Amino acid sequence: MGSVSFGKAPMKFRTQIWSAGVAGARHTLKSGDDDNLMGLSTELQLGYGFIWEKSFLISNVALISGPWAAKHHNLSLDFSGTGLTFMAGYNAEKGSLRAQDNGYGFALGFNYSDIIGRKIGDIPTSKGDLMINTHLMRVTGYSLMPSIFFCWLQPGRPVGNQPELLKTTIEGYILTLGIAVPFKSSYKITSEQSDTTKNQDDKATTDPFQVTKKGKMQGYSIFIAFSTLIGI
Repeated sequence: MGSVSFGKAPMKFRTQIWSAGVAGARHTLKSGDDDNLMGLSTELQLGYGFIWEKSFLISNVALISGPWAAKHHNLSLDFSGTGLTFMAGYNAEKGSLRAQDNGYGFALGFNYSDIIGRKIGDIPTSKGDLMINTHLMRVTGYSLMPSIFFCWLQPGRPVGNQPELLKTTIEGYILTLGIAVPFKSSYKITSEQSDTTKNQDDKATTDPFQVTKKGKMQGYSIFIAFSTLIGI
């Protein structure tokens, strides 16, 4: 907890907060083998953290939607998944983060994400006798997130048992802009396909088979996130 001295007795302030927010990102991740992840996505975030005099630390879990209609070998895939982010920020101005109506600083985050894009149905290919029944692409990544943040925070609440100090209140907002650079990113493609052929009696037969492929990706994602901080 933070504290401020008034004479001989220091006053302690609550530092714990919940956060709820939204984020958007534009992904540019490539494998060098035409297996790419490109497009826009959004996140719903819920987190918990701490705000001190000059810094903060917040962890978030996220529900990810997108990239939407991402193209993969002429197939349009809709992705969804989950993520986990730890973000630490430091005030770039003099004084406390809470001592001003607004402020800014620099932050560094760590992110883990796991998303799956899928296409289900009888999908014809360029070969007339070959059909794709199910096509899945799973992308897992670990990224560093250098960022700049802007915050609008209320003064900290003193620790105490008075009813007005125990209420849940909105303590401020944080806007974060940055880039996520993966230091480890991999993908796996599983495609269930079927090949229709004709035998000597001119009868069509369908032979199902599976195609699996793995690889690594490189690139970056540009993101923006807005969080509401709730004092507890």
